[in-house]
Amino acid sequence: MPFTILDRKDAELAPLPLLLVTVTWKSGQVLRLCSHKTGVNYGGHAYEARILNGNVAAQQILGEQGIDFAPSVTLKLADADKWVWTNHEKARGFKGAKLVAFFVFFDAIAGEYSTDSYTKFVGTCDAPSFDETTLTLQARSKMNMSAAQLPPTRIQKLCPWIFPPTAADRQAGADDPTSKFYRCGYSPDATGSNARGNANSGTGYDYGPFPTCDYTYDNCKRRGMYSQDSASRVTGRFGGIQWVPVGTLITRGFRSDWEQIVNTGNDSRYNDLVPWCLGVVSIDPPVINVVADGNYTKCEVLLSEGEIADIVRIIVNDVEIPHTFDDTEISTPPGVSNTQEALKIGFWKTVNRGDRDGAPNTDALFAGMGDPYGSFAVLSIAVVRAIAGPGSAPRVQVILKGAKIRVFTDSSTSTLEFSENPAWHLLAILSRVGWQDEEIDIDSFIASAAFCDEAIPYKNQFLQDATHPRFKSGMVLRTRKSAADVIRGIRNANRMILTQDWGAGGKLQLSHRNTLAKEQPAVVPGSNDTATVASMLPNGTTANGYLAYHFDESGIMGSLEVKQGNNTPNQIGFQFLNEDNRYSADSVALAETEDIDRVGLPTATTIAIEGVMNWDQARRIIATMEAEGFRGNPRRDIYDEPIGDTGGTLEATFTTTFRAIHLRAGQIVALSWQHLGLVRQPFRVTHMEPSADFATLKITATWHNDYWYLDTFGQAGAPRYRSPHRNPNLRGVYSWLPFGDVSNSGDAWRGSDDFGFRIAQSYDAAADGSTIARLTFRGKHPVNKVLASNPPYVPLQGTTASTGGSIPGGRTYYVAITSGENLTGFETYQTAPSQLVTIAIPAGTNTNTATVSGIVWENEARRGWVYIGIDPTRLVQIQDVAVFAEGAGPSTVTVTDLPQDTFGVPDLEYDHLEFEVYKMLMSGVWVAKVTAVTSSSVTVALPGGESFVADEWAGRDLSVLAISGSGDFVPFATFPVSGNTTDGTINLSAGDPTHLWNSGGDPDPYSLKAGDIVVMRAKFTAGAGYIEDTKFVNIFHPAGLAADSLEGGIFGWLFGTGRGTSSIVTANDATKIYADFAVTPDSTSRGIVIESSVAARGRGTSGAESWDVNNSIDVAMDVANATGQGYMVLGLTANDLGEVANRNNSPWREIYLIGGPGAGQGSLGLQLTVGGTLAIGSDLAPRTQLARTVRATGVRAEVKQAPTGADLAVTIKLTTTDWLTLTIADGTTSIEATPTEIAAAADITAATNIRLDVTGAGTTFPGADLTVSIYL
Repeated sequence: MPFTILDRKDAELAPLPLLLVTVTWKSGQVLRLCSHKTGVNYGGHAYEARILNGNVAAQQILGEQGIDFAPSVTLKLADADKWVWTNHEKARGFKGAKLVAFFVFFDAIAGEYSTDSYTKFVGTCDAPSFDETTLTLQARSKMNMSAAQLPPTRIQKLCPWIFPPTAADRQAGADDPTSKFYRCGYSPDATGSNARGNANSGTGYDYGPFPTCDYTYDNCKRRGMYSQDSASRVTGRFGGIQWVPVGTLITRGFRSDWEQIVNTGNDSRYNDLVPWCLGVVSIDPPVINVVADGNYTKCEVLLSEGEIADIVRIIVNDVEIPHTFDDTEISTPPGVSNTQEALKIGFWKTVNRGDRDGAPNTDALFAGMGDPYGSFAVLSIAVVRAIAGPGSAPRVQVILKGAKIRVFTDSSTSTLEFSENPAWHLLAILSRVGWQDEEIDIDSFIASAAFCDEAIPYKNQFLQDATHPRFKSGMVLRTRKSAADVIRGIRNANRMILTQDWGAGGKLQLSHRNTLAKEQPAVVPGSNDTATVASMLPNGTTANGYLAYHFDESGIMGSLEVKQGNNTPNQIGFQFLNEDNRYSADSVALAETEDIDRVGLPTATTIAIEGVMNWDQARRIIATMEAEGFRGNPRRDIYDEPIGDTGGTLEATFTTTFRAIHLRAGQIVALSWQHLGLVRQPFRVTHMEPSADFATLKITATWHNDYWYLDTFGQAGAPRYRSPHRNPNLRGVYSWLPFGDVSNSGDAWRGSDDFGFRIAQSYDAAADGSTIARLTFRGKHPVNKVLASNPPYVPLQGTTASTGGSIPGGRTYYVAITSGENLTGFETYQTAPSQLVTIAIPAGTNTNTATVSGIVWENEARRGWVYIGIDPTRLVQIQDVAVFAEGAGPSTVTVTDLPQDTFGVPDLEYDHLEFEVYKMLMSGVWVAKVTAVTSSSVTVALPGGESFVADEWAGRDLSVLAISGSGDFVPFATFPVSGNTTDGTINLSAGDPTHLWNSGGDPDPYSLKAGDIVVMRAKFTAGAGYIEDTKFVNIFHPAGLAADSLEGGIFGWLFGTGRGTSSIVTANDATKIYADFAVTPDSTSRGIVIESSVAARGRGTSGAESWDVNNSIDVAMDVANATGQGYMVLGLTANDLGEVANRNNSPWREIYLIGGPGAGQGSLGLQLTVGGTLAIGSDLAPRTQLARTVRATGVRAEVKQAPTGADLAVTIKLTTTDWLTLTIADGTTSIEATPTEIAAAADITAATNIRLDVTGAGTTFPGADLTVSIYL
């Protein structure tokens, strides 16, 4: 009669146990062996009676090999006749052959075998040893993970992906993602759409697929796998890193000379490991291929092996870098493109997200010359050189959602997706080291994943009630360790049991150490005890469980050995990435104080843990480990709880027969022993050691207690969230939001809610009688004093909706939140800002909202403020959160529109303000004085006898540069021009120049008046390497720009496309400006040119503190007293080390000096002098030349003694051509050229002799000591 193993294992006359072995070679040949002395015939196959002695190593829960399996088997085979040697070892060799050992029953009387079998071992043979009569064969279990290493891949010049040598391997490499050949995927002869690669042309090989590869760049190219094959199919599979960037010769900002840059190669990175990231992690990844140009330092960053899901945050040298441009690999969400903002700081984009079809970096400095990075996730990062200079690798931190892995919904259906579930992480690791799906009980992994995902209550870091998954996982495999260590670490972190399903062909099965009712909720097949046992579910609900077996005196062979172990340390610690603190590195070391009090001293250890993500999971895991180690006893703890005291865990060891053949390590059995008073006490099997043929089993088991596996066991509040009030990323100071001046209604450049700092010029007499020119700046004092309490806790990312608001799409926004206490008189006092929340809003609509959910407020909080911006260093206060009960603030805040430029976020890095003054080389096509104003027009003074062409200035912008009243703040006003008359009247399409606000809150508007200064802005079209405005040639400047007069200056875009970016001017002619422009301008772009060096610096008081956003600050500085000189001023916040904020994101203002008494004209370029008493004559002063062509901004002639009797006339000549004549009137000592005369004067060309003639003199006294000053 047919029977199963479970049918007969407990029978009084049980069948004969047999251990059968098969050894299978890849060729398909099979050797079958048994220990029965005459051999057997099983399943239609003869099994040779060759096994003299079989030793299957013990199975142990949480064994060193990472899996609860017998790690090895050793068989001594009878081979005196050398049959095994001759037919197998000598013929093909045992090494690498698959060995399977399985258990069956044999009923010798009936001549029948059990209809089922238990697979007890699956492994791979090593090379055997032998003597005269025996051959000893040893096999390592496939479950023995100690030999496999993770992460598996090193940074190297050769490709690491395994080349498929056979047709079957190539087909698998084309189609099977679990195949070891998949990442190479060379398969020109494969069928289906995934076939890739070139066939051999016949040189050196037969025609057809290449059978080998030496993994070099050249071999990969020849096989068509480097970028694309001969059929133009994309490949990009090469995983070597062999490209080396060359040095570059560039010019860069704030310098006009050439700079040689030595780019950084990868020699120091070779042999480093390629990280493998699972879950959400924070990583400092390997930085490779550092290159630079005049604007940026660029590099590539090697994130992870395999396709990653998303990038959450990039920080370079402690500055957050935005995602930008049309990123085709990672676009979260699609359409986000922060081009405008990114160019001010830097940007990142994806080279390859990690799939096997890679492609070289197409950035300008890489130009597609680099490696394709097949199966590697690689980013390209560019930062302005103020953040990271060339020549060394910047410090990069990335928070990312790691590799996409397989997640199963049933045993045959999976999707490739991101997961934080430890069950799927474990499956991914097993697959990576060679496990096939058919060898794994997928359903058990599905059940485990569900158990891990169940939400459980806990106390968050604010000691508030919350829920989260029971177990989560996130890990960076960065340092080489065995797969066994990694697997054991994951199992430790999640109470996992990984063992073999004996009755299903030895499939790998996953479960958890749990309460009896959860772990064994039904009768266990093969158990001799089917009665229920009162138990609990992990949530504390009462339920029944069942025992895997019940052992008592009748079922134990010999004596029962019991000891009370106490080897577990009473202080356990490990490191982890804390999801509640931005995935930063954290550590836990929890002491069991009851045991320390008992034994008198702490005994500490660090254990292998992989993937723990929060304090709650860490506490629960450590509490269970310590309880399993020394609370396994019938006593109660010091609080009278039934969890055992710390006196030690009872461990029982005994021998039984094959009736326990169904048991697996980790299962819960019962032990009754009258002598010890044990009655059906649950024990967990921790160790099983079989004898030959599994006739007997030696079992070790330890005391089990359901309480240790409750979700509440070990729970306590996490350490309170503490905000890093200073240097959350060792960041620099935030940009200044001065909230000083206000743009005017209809402004062409800024909206009426766009604020900057105020600027004024004034003139005072110095003690020596000279005039001091002074610039004064005013704005709000940055808040740098905050409450000691913590800001709200916020998540890493927020969400968006496409309706309900007015926020433009196509950008990434950053949000921070502060809180306050609403104390009387201190209503505006705030905490430091929270960590940043990133919210990416797709392009397509401008009706979006931005939402931050999951906000947790400190208990002291009574109100809050929300800040938002497109630049993480420049956030603006958008709204306040209404007063609420203590700690009961809203968990969700939604922003519906963008704020005006009002108050900036509190900044504890701020120490003082600094102002950099740059001399203006070009502010527009002409600058002129105002002569008349109406509500819709401005009239300017024209050069004598000249007139405009009607409407030639239509479509341009007219800006206010200066007002004539000393000490008055200059309005920020730019008017769109609709047309003009011939006599100098500029008609405006918006704005009212008679009603301008020169600062927010001033009680009366300002009206432009005669004597104020305006500029007509240039409007450029783009050419190849240049921009052009033909209107540089106009009645004010008939010759246009002086040739190369702007060379070496900095061209900066102030408005429109390109705003905030700058380039070095390499040359110019009358209408064109040449530079390496970072962006192509359009009709909205407006720019200026300034000198590359700072003309003057101002500094505010250091160390001043401010709690209140409404506090203002004034800073004054002296500049040269020069009529007609234009300046561009940057307002910069600075820390106590003098490090300033990003210049590209800092506020700026322009001003044109009216000049005080004795003012010069612009910058003095040269002087022509004639000493002594003057006389009419030619070429009287020493000749001089200029090194480059320039345009004069002013000319002044002065004598120490005035001419009398007649005027003194002087003529400046360029070689022999009259350039300008000045006349010092009878009885006076000086004269200045009028703006009209200066405008009419030609450019002073390079290398031209500049001469001075006296063409008229006083008749009574001619005059004496003449100086002619030319200002450039």
